[in-house]
Amino acid sequence: MIFRNAAACLAVLFLAGCAPDAIKSSRPRHVIVCPGIAGADLFCQRLTWMLDGDVPGQSAQLWDWTSVKPTGDLSTLSNIYDYTRNRYRADELARQIVEWQRDHPDGRLSLIGMSGGAGICFFTVQRLPKEVMLDRIVLVSGAVSPSFDLAPIIAKTRIGLFNYYSEKDIAVLRNGTIKVGTMDRKNVPAAGFCGFDPPADPAVADRIWQLKWIPAYRDLGNDGGHIGGLAVPFDRKLILPLFADPPDIPADWKKIPPRAAPPKATQAPDSNVHRDYHLADRAL
Repeated sequence: MIFRNAAACLAVLFLAGCAPDAIKSSRPRHVIVCPGIAGADLFCQRLTWMLDGDVPGQSAQLWDWTSVKPTGDLSTLSNIYDYTRNRYRADELARQIVEWQRDHPDGRLSLIGMSGGAGICFFTVQRLPKEVMLDRIVLVSGAVSPSFDLAPIIAKTRIGLFNYYSEKDIAVLRNGTIKVGTMDRKNVPAAGFCGFDPPADPAVADRIWQLKWIPAYRDLGNDGGHIGGLAVPFDRKLILPLFADPPDIPADWKKIPPRAAPPKATQAPDSNVHRDYHLADRAL
């Protein structure tokens, strides 16, 4: 265990500042992990190891988007509000995915985004050509707006979208995104805090699952805070099964209901008709 932890620290130090130049997989199914704005931290590295070693037939890779065209901002906040740079980073990931798909025509790729990495996942999907499909997208405490248009995102997946959120994540995904903004530049509480808005199209809603934090998850090491969704027992029970083939979706995940149609407005009486009646009364 000591050697494994030491290796973890060395891996994080090695990965920090190293821009990923390609998708590198060792199995037909592969997962790309997009970390938060802090980059290749130990928590996301650990999740990558779990996805790579604990899910049969699958490899995983930490894709540190913050090291692509780095900002030099030690606070890392520019990694969330530098929209143009983040679009450039997503374009680079999309390019690498296209190349990987060309070299692995039978391969299947999934994305998982933590915090700001959720925005990179969505921006990347928006740049993929029509013929390139993903298996699934999983968001953990995603820093994107609840009103993000999910229909084009869902259309690029075979299985759908999974979103874990926590209303206990107040400091980062409520207060923080109201002040600094989400990855898609909305000054609102993020979808990682309150969940996504229900889509109007039932076919889109049918392929979106959400998992809301509940106090029982404290027993799984998840206190509901910003990195609670990366706790090992929590991930083993509720995140890793999503990547099984086919996915073994735990019962705690619930499909998002479609947005209810607005009530039909009652027809207002014709004011001209009332005016005619009044005129008729005067004539009498």
